[in-house]
Amino acid sequence: MKNNKKIEKLNILNLDDKKNIFDTDIKYQIPLYQRDFEWKDKEISQLIEDINDIDLKGNKNYYLGSLIVSTKNSNIYEIIDGQQRLTTLYVLFNCINEKTKNTLRFECRDKSNTIITDIRKIIDRNNNEIKANEIDDNEKNIINTIRIVKRELKNINLEDFRKKLSRVVIFKIEVPKNTDLNKYFEIMNTRGKQLAQQDILKSNLMSNLSNDKDRNIFTNIWDACSNMDNYVEMSFSESIRKKLFKIDCNMPSNSWKDYQNINFENIKSNESYKIDEIINSKFNLKNLEAYYNDKTSYTAILDFPTFLLHILAVYVRLNKKNDNSKDKKSENLNNLKLISVFEKCIKQENNKEKFTKEFLILLFRCRVIFDRYFIKRDKNEKWSLKYKNTNVLMLESLLRVTYTSQKSAHWITELLYWLTKDNFKNIKGENINKFEGETEDFIKEEVRKNFFKITNKKTDSRGISNRFSEGTNTHHIAFNYLDYLLWKENKEKYKDFTFEFRNSVEHWYPQNPSEGTFDKWENEEKLNYFGNLCLVTTEVNSKLSNLIPSSKKQSVENYKNKGSIKLRIMAEQTVEIDGKNANYYWKEKGFLSHGKEMITILEKACNIKI
Repeated sequence: MKNNKKIEKLNILNLDDKKNIFDTDIKYQIPLYQRDFEWKDKEISQLIEDINDIDLKGNKNYYLGSLIVSTKNSNIYEIIDGQQRLTTLYVLFNCINEKTKNTLRFECRDKSNTIITDIRKIIDRNNNEIKANEIDDNEKNIINTIRIVKRELKNINLEDFRKKLSRVVIFKIEVPKNTDLNKYFEIMNTRGKQLAQQDILKSNLMSNLSNDKDRNIFTNIWDACSNMDNYVEMSFSESIRKKLFKIDCNMPSNSWKDYQNINFENIKSNESYKIDEIINSKFNLKNLEAYYNDKTSYTAILDFPTFLLHILAVYVRLNKKNDNSKDKKSENLNNLKLISVFEKCIKQENNKEKFTKEFLILLFRCRVIFDRYFIKRDKNEKWSLKYKNTNVLMLESLLRVTYTSQKSAHWITELLYWLTKDNFKNIKGENINKFEGETEDFIKEEVRKNFFKITNKKTDSRGISNRFSEGTNTHHIAFNYLDYLLWKENKEKYKDFTFEFRNSVEHWYPQNPSEGTFDKWENEEKLNYFGNLCLVTTEVNSKLSNLIPSSKKQSVENYKNKGSIKLRIMAEQTVEIDGKNANYYWKEKGFLSHGKEMITILEKACNIKI
């Protein structure tokens, strides 16, 4: 690859000469046949988080991915794959005031190009001044990206962040001139694969096994578990399934000898096509398209590398290993450090072959548990759960949308551990009925710790501030658990409610009214009180923006999906009382009575005594 002239290694930022990939006369054009820029909060936040996690102690680069391009002329490249990352990086560089030229262009999308051209002005002013009905979906998503990036950068040390950006590498890969670009784009964007850390880890673990039969067992089970967007049982033939799932609760065996008695097929692991093969004009793209099967019916809430880290954490706890996990939670679920986290654990093992077999069995059994008792996203973008318990589905989706980063999803480790401890006794018989309570207990502790600031179960709320005026810093767990409690209390009224990725805290009475429209609320403690806050999607936040409560009420009532339950109640309570204007009454009394009512509901559920 290093000698191929069609592949160029790009450092996205060079601190020495103060140059970056957007401070150039080269132009990257996004063709019209590509879909709109559509990255949302999750993907944008994850990109920034991944970059910010780069370790500056060493001198290793961080490989961000590939930018697949086709040459239009000497300095214009048409982007085939990578526009989502590139557009986000362009916004990011402008948000941190790095010099950029008009490097990024959208074919036949004048409004998008205007936003890109004027991006510094948009960043510097109030983004909400741009009216939603004046722009298309592509432009809305770019505007939302600016908001999200600015939010994510608030708590980041920019000096260190620039150093980390200088470690980020992208490979620009030019396809042959005779490539069918539409076909290539479709295949690469939906089925393309790259070498991943889990492949390296798989090889390392297999090297601990002493014979081909054991390695074949490992390969079959590992590959089945790695396909997160499918039930693991479906990765085996019917005859193999009957042998694997024949014990209590249809669980795989806990004995390696039982697997040795099964004649697994000699399955060759799914191979990734190297980019050199794809660039080679002799490579037949039809072979690549036929190789992958895209018939998934749901999407898992975890990727496989992060799932491996959860299983390792469970393994450590089951075997009472001392890994100081409480002090290293974020590192232990950082899939960028997959190999190093495993290496630290394996070094403590005297018998590496025994560890490898035990880990694989636990991985397999936990994967079955994960399929049965953890939510997924179905093809209609709805939450689904094989375990038929609506309350558990709601509780888990609550946790999923609260802890959006996979690195912060420690609830999965906790629930997996509860399901697996004492030889999986909690999935047997009536014990599984306690799963709902266990899940909710975890949430209650998170609310106590992050909202009520109580870390000791014996502590009550006396002496703790009852103002709850943290504004946008209010932990999302409080909003989401409150919505769950309100939904559970009146399921019929809120039957349309579902947990979405509502990641923006909205002030019902706004922080910054449009100039001259109505009075600004100068009392920040009251403005930022829990009673004046609600959780909304970034898109809804851009629609409500700085509207007065009565106008927001009308907007909420017009929603097809009315959003959070707390938001709906706030809209219902924004009314004229005793001849007082609804907005005035909310600012004077409404926000306070609503807040006390909602906090009391949380206190009662969390067993907090005032």
